[in-house]
Amino acid sequence: MSFRIATVKYLNALPFLYALNELERQQRIELTEALPAVCSELLLADKVDVALIPIGAISDYGQLFLISDYCISCDGLVRTVKLFSDYPVDQIQQIVLDISSRSSNLLVQVLCKYHWKNHDVNFVSFESQDTALKSGFVKIGDDVFDLENKYEFEYDLGYEWKLMTGLPFVFAVWVSKHPVQPQLITMLNHSFKESLLKIPAIVEDHKAIDKAKLGEYFEKNIFYHLDDRRKNGILKFIELAGISNPIVDLI
Repeated sequence: MSFRIATVKYLNALPFLYALNELERQQRIELTEALPAVCSELLLADKVDVALIPIGAISDYGQLFLISDYCISCDGLVRTVKLFSDYPVDQIQQIVLDISSRSSNLLVQVLCKYHWKNHDVNFVSFESQDTALKSGFVKIGDDVFDLENKYEFEYDLGYEWKLMTGLPFVFAVWVSKHPVQPQLITMLNHSFKESLLKIPAIVEDHKAIDKAKLGEYFEKNIFYHLDDRRKNGILKFIELAGISNPIVDLI
């Protein structure tokens, strides 16, 4: 029996995707690619056994188990999670949230409250925004590269989190709702480790984004090992965001 696994489609998960594609070719897993929110929904509905889910979605679960020594995180600049505006953050009256990322939406709210001290800002959907107000918007994913330097102000949320806390920010973790067989964890850890060593080849093989920009992104902006500092970053975030922690083996 193969394990059902869901991973996200974004560039920051590309090394994971390469590893998982190989495991699927070996018929050791059944793989689903989806947006972060959908990955979480699939796990919640027991349609997959393991998923890479946004840290902002963990409060939907009564209990979760870490299934890998790897995650998606940054330690400062992340580049693909930003707040864009034509106004400085202390003047922004409303922020349009990105419907595809609860983690980034929660993060910008935490930063407004504790870091930028902008307590009057409204957080709205695209449909409910007031065009008369001074606005900013959260954008995540590969499209952020295309928006760089097109607005008067852009705030890298990973960088701002590091300024405020001194900690890395973890965007997503590999989890399951139930304990899994140890050989699955060993298989995933080994496959991810091997794939991370192949990042230069993965960059060379990728067609959509400039190779120099993509190589710099993997080298300087995205980190994958779920070490103690990143676990402390998760704990700090869920404390400030006021969400519950169902991950039983986080500490």
